[in-house]
Amino acid sequence: MTLNKIKLAGITLILFIAVAGCREKDDLTLPVRVELKIGVSLHSIPGYYNFEEGHIGIQSIQFEGKREIGEDIFFETDPEINFPAIKFMLPKLISFFDIPQGIYDYMNWNVNLKRVVIDDYTDSQSKGLILSGWYIRDEWDWTRIIIAVDYTEKLSIRACDPYDNFSIVLTADKEYKAVLYLYLDSVFSSISQQSLEEADISIVNGEATILISSETNENLYENILYRLTQSAKIIVM
Repeated sequence: MTLNKIKLAGITLILFIAVAGCREKDDLTLPVRVELKIGVSLHSIPGYYNFEEGHIGIQSIQFEGKREIGEDIFFETDPEINFPAIKFMLPKLISFFDIPQGIYDYMNWNVNLKRVVIDDYTDSQSKGLILSGWYIRDEWDWTRIIIAVDYTEKLSIRACDPYDNFSIVLTADKEYKAVLYLYLDSVFSSISQQSLEEADISIVNGEATILISSETNENLYENILYRLTQSAKIIVM
């Protein structure tokens, strides 16, 4: 092979490597549409609870992802964004995000709360997450129950796939849902009826209510808040 041919082959190889490298880099920046939702799982919740709705106020959302190949990804929503208060039970859309594709060995979402005001709970000005329903003693004896989480709390949750695997694949030719589930079955499976029977009763809008907050029934609140944050999952599918 002549010297010129060797040089030409070398240049061609360098160009091929450069083009392939650019293509790989470009592929890793391709955006994937991910819808972030929130919902409540009531599967296997004890029969003496009947939760009807949740309300959440969201100040900001942070995302952290570490990919098998490619740079780590971190972003935080613009503080100027005013997320509307969300009423939910079945999964409800919070917002959508365009996230670079790749294999994520680690994906974590932080949801920072803000005050959410609802009409039927006059003390909601200092709360960021409110779950309301009924405590049922028997067919004729139902007592309103409200769980009111302080707006200063945040939900920090590592995401997984529907099979509890932490490795999550996002590909640019698909759209995904990341659903933040609050598992009330896990929360209340270890809360005894006796602790509800012994709880202080508040009057909320003229109605006898088991109010569980940082100011009322504090021990129950701390127990439920811990279990709520520990059992919550974000499932990407």
